[in-house]
Amino acid sequence: MENRQKNYGSVHDTKASMMYNRFLKQYNDWLSGGPIPDTGNQDTKYFLGQQRKRLEKRGLHRDSSIELRGLLASAGAIPPKVGKKYTNVTEFRTAQRNTTYSRGGRIIGKFRKKEILYQTITFANEATVDGTEPCTCPSCGAVSQIKALFEGCPYCHTRFLMQDLYPKVANFYSIEDLSYSKEEIKRTLTPWCGGGAVIFTVFMLAYLAWERAKTSDPLTLYSMICPLIGCPVIGAFGGYMLFALKTLGYIFLRAMQSLGLLFATSGSKNRLIRFMKNYEPDFGYENFANQVIALAKNIIFSEPREDLSIIRGPWDGESFQNITDIVYRGAMSVGNCWQEGPYVYADIDLYFCDTYDRGSSMKEKNDRIRMIVGKNIQIPQDPGYSIHQVSCESCGASFDAMKIRHCPYCKREYDMRDHAWTVMKIRKTGGKTS
Repeated sequence: MENRQKNYGSVHDTKASMMYNRFLKQYNDWLSGGPIPDTGNQDTKYFLGQQRKRLEKRGLHRDSSIELRGLLASAGAIPPKVGKKYTNVTEFRTAQRNTTYSRGGRIIGKFRKKEILYQTITFANEATVDGTEPCTCPSCGAVSQIKALFEGCPYCHTRFLMQDLYPKVANFYSIEDLSYSKEEIKRTLTPWCGGGAVIFTVFMLAYLAWERAKTSDPLTLYSMICPLIGCPVIGAFGGYMLFALKTLGYIFLRAMQSLGLLFATSGSKNRLIRFMKNYEPDFGYENFANQVIALAKNIIFSEPREDLSIIRGPWDGESFQNITDIVYRGAMSVGNCWQEGPYVYADIDLYFCDTYDRGSSMKEKNDRIRMIVGKNIQIPQDPGYSIHQVSCESCGASFDAMKIRHCPYCKREYDMRDHAWTVMKIRKTGGKTS
C-alpha cells in the first residue's frame, strides 16, 4: 500500500492536474453551449445532458463561465484515496463563476461567486485491474468488460486504450471561497480607502467652514492646509478599517451558518465506514459519496413520470421541476444504518445550493436532500459500475436503467440494489435563500 501511495504522488502531480484542466476547459465550453465533456464518467455526462434538457424545456438561456483566480488558481489537492482497483484523486482550484440567466432575450438572474472548485478524478490501478471489470463504452455507452473494449466494443466496434477509459472525472462540486488575492485586495480596497479619504476631508472642510462662519472669520488657504494634509490619511485608514470590519463580519456570518453543516456531518464518515466494513472490507467512502451524489442529481433532473430503476419507492418529481442547477456544497451526513435480509440501508442527507426558476427571476437556495439508500451486501460492489447503462442478467442486453426499470427485450425487472446503491426514498427540505 505504501508503494501505491508513493506512485500515485506522481500521478497527482501530472495526470490529475492535466485532467482537472481538461475537464474545466470542456465544462466551460459546455456552459457556452458546447458538447458534453468526454473527460467526465458516464454518470457525470448523463447529469450534464439532463441539466441541459431542463434548461431547454423551461426556455432558459444560461451564459456562464468559470475563471481560475486567487491563491490556489494553479494547484491544490487532497491526498489520493487508494482502493484495490481504483484510486480517487481530488484536485481543487480557486475560481470565479459568473452566470447570467435569460428568457426571451430578457435577463432574469445574475450570479457572481468566488468559489473553490473540486474535482474527484478516478484512476484505474492497472496493476490490479485484470480486464474483466465492467466499463461503459465512451462512444456508445454500452456495458462491456475493459478487455473487450481494448479489442473493440461489441456494439459500436470502437477500440480503446486504458487512457481512453481512465482517468475520468467522477464528481465535481464547489464551496464558497472567502479569500482574497493580492490583486483583489488592491482592487477592492481602492474605492473604500479613496472614498473614506474624500468623505472625511470634505466633512472636515465643511466643519471648518461652519466654525469659521460662526466667528465671521474667512476660510483661508492656511486654515485649509491641515485638513487637506491630514484628513485624507485619516479617512483612508477609516475606509480600510470599515472594509476589514465588513469582511470579518461576513466571514463570521458564513462561519456561523456553516456550524450546522459541521455538526450534522461530524462523525458521519467514520460511522458509515465502521458499519460497512462488517460487510465490505474494501468499502470506499469516496466511491459511495460519488455514487449517491450522482443518484440525487439524476433523480432531481429526471421527469416525474419516468420509471427509474435508481429509485425503488414513490417520489415527488414535481417538487424538483423548477430546479435549473445543483451545486453540491461538499457536505454529506449519514444517520442510521441497518440491515434487512441481504440488504443494508442508510439514511443520507446531502447539502446542495440549488438555483430555482421563479418565472420572472432566478433564486439560489440552500437545500437538504434526504434519502434512504440501500444495496445487496451478498453481491460484491463494483467500484467502476455506472448507473447509466446496465446489462440485463437474463438476456444480456444493454439498456439505459436511468429511464427503464424493466429490460425492453425480455421484460425482466432490473433491481439495481443487487449492483449498486439505490434510492428507496427521496425528499427535499428547504434552507435559507442565499
